[in-house]
Amino acid sequence: MMMMPIARQVQRTFSSWKEFSENFSDGRVIWNGSRDPSFEACLELLRDPEEPNSPWNQMRRDLDLSR
Repeated sequence: MMMMPIARQVQRTFSSWKEFSENFSDGRVIWNGSRDPSFEACLELLRDPEEPNSPWNQMRRDLDLSR
């Protein structure tokens, strides 16, 4: 599970999925040179608390990752 250390670090660093996505989006703008409307629309779907298909609504950000 190579992703688990990264997942634990993300969990320690950010207080919410929204904060995580805002930081990720800002970094992507720096990397890409501009905002991508399609990418931003995807983030909005992920952040939408009423979107039942969002993995961020299906999985709590504070899920126990200790195992």
